[in-house]
Amino acid sequence: KAPDFELDSSKGGKLKLSSLKGKNVLINFYIMDFNPSWITHLQASGSDENYAKFQAENTEVLGMSINTAFSQKAFADFAKINYPLLSDGTGKTMTAFGVFDQERRQAKRSYIIIDKEGVVRYLNIRPGNGPADILSTETLLNEVKKVNKGS
Repeated sequence: KAPDFELDSSKGGKLKLSSLKGKNVLINFYIMDFNPSWITHLQASGSDENYAKFQAENTEVLGMSINTAFSQKAFADFAKINYPLLSDGTGKTMTAFGVFDQERRQAKRSYIIIDKEGVVRYLNIRPGNGPADILSTETLLNEVKKVNKGS
């Protein structure tokens, strides 16, 4: 079972994971807003370009980093990211998922898919922070489709 959480959202207010029960949830853990290398921008916006495709697969997309909701809103507006970015300022939620780098105080670049019953069905922690560590939208959609098929 995925740990439940309630975090500040770039969309305003708080978002609770359990409120999404009945949908798959893809969480895109990213290092930081406005990363100078633009890798984070590419990672986050890559899923957004095809947000409708994820929704068609009964999947909500979320981003999560240690940044504040204020920073995430500015980043989402700048990068034209339509899905919620969540602020885990303490790293507690990311630690519960096993994707928090305590030493660097940031998320490990990773992807988690939680099924509609709240069970983690896919976890991919990327080994580095380069362009090769960004999973394509097609790859993530294929993983969502496997979750939908029960495989």
